[in-house]
Amino acid sequence: ERLTLSQSFRSTAPVLEFVNAVIETIGPENFGISEAIEDHYSVKPEVGIVELLAPVAAGAVVDDSAANDNNDDEESWISDEKRLLAAKLADHAKALIDERPWLASQGRYLEPGDIMFLLRSRGELASLLVAQLHERGVPVAGIDRLRLAQPLVVQDLLAVIRFVLQPQDDLSLACILVSPIIGWTQEQLLEFGYRGNRRVSLWQHLREQEAIASDIAPLRQVLDKADYVTVYDFLEDILSGPIGARRKFVARLGTEALVPIEEMLNTALQFQQQQGGGLQSFLGWFDSGDIEIKREGVGSANEVRVMTVHGAKGLQAPLVILADTTSDLSKKPDRSAELLIDDGKRVPLLPIRTSEQSGRLLEVVERQERREMQEHRRLLYVAMTRAEERLIMGGSLGVSRRGEAPADSWYLALERGMTALGCVWENDARWGKVMRH
Repeated sequence: ERLTLSQSFRSTAPVLEFVNAVIETIGPENFGISEAIEDHYSVKPEVGIVELLAPVAAGAVVDDSAANDNNDDEESWISDEKRLLAAKLADHAKALIDERPWLASQGRYLEPGDIMFLLRSRGELASLLVAQLHERGVPVAGIDRLRLAQPLVVQDLLAVIRFVLQPQDDLSLACILVSPIIGWTQEQLLEFGYRGNRRVSLWQHLREQEAIASDIAPLRQVLDKADYVTVYDFLEDILSGPIGARRKFVARLGTEALVPIEEMLNTALQFQQQQGGGLQSFLGWFDSGDIEIKREGVGSANEVRVMTVHGAKGLQAPLVILADTTSDLSKKPDRSAELLIDDGKRVPLLPIRTSEQSGRLLEVVERQERREMQEHRRLLYVAMTRAEERLIMGGSLGVSRRGEAPADSWYLALERGMTALGCVWENDARWGKVMRH
């Protein structure tokens, strides 16, 4: 007997009606499926809403209060449209949490833990979303995967190790001073750290100033212990000892700082068990690797999740927000390909230049692009079907797009799906225009 997976125990009828419309407009063959795809149907209540938000385009007026647009801002190097998108999505999520709409599929009101942000890839938008949500007081779990060396808390702990190994390292010392460990402002660093024409290190200069003796006392403590403790004990003493750095990090960066802290401690413990050696050996070992950590979801944590679609496979949420549906697949950095030879083996190829694309090499490029587009669309299917009851979709457009989404982006497929359901653009105070089903 042939069975299908058309019956859904996850999503409500309005969400699945939209999924069916998108599949129909794209066509089964563009998912890599040779036969018709049966319509999905739900066993859940006939309640739900799908919203397509007008993309935030480059050149849009940026509201300082919404996006903190400041030329001196530490995020000013990120494009305006991405910062404004992150700010608007964070406002949208905060408004929904404050509204507490009723979730028929759950039989209760919406909570922060019911919201999941999904992105095609981890990048600056993911970090922006976490920062914007945190700034609005929304409990957020942080990005699902990250490089251990990336979080600020890890960089600050590494700066302490670099300082105790080389106290004349002015940059590492300056980073520690303005980190939560010491807690100086940039103005204090300039006031007490400026040396004029004196050719002494920053550490020598600071030690001579009685007014800040209590401020730099923690630095004397870590220098005293550096030669006599293991890496793990050294870090743990900074975090849990008299300095109390763990509490200070959480106060400034939020509870999401605890994940990289614990992973840093686990890494230090693993190093000293397997490698031995002191701080210098650990620093060389750490800098030579590229450790990736995965944040496991805590069932009891009532926090907004920010994840990639790949990382969300098998998961679900009452409210899913697809944040980067306007991404351009053609701008992916990896242009590698592979050649299939007669005995079924695959031979990896370097990127094939346009001038070389002829004969079998052209077939290789076309087959690779076709497979990638099919996977691109299957990933969209995964993203849409993570939503139980509410699905929100948006994105941003850079200057080069001139207000139009890329031809192969998810956004155009989503818009065609909404149009097929008879939806039209409606005016909206936050987004300008919204389609709703």
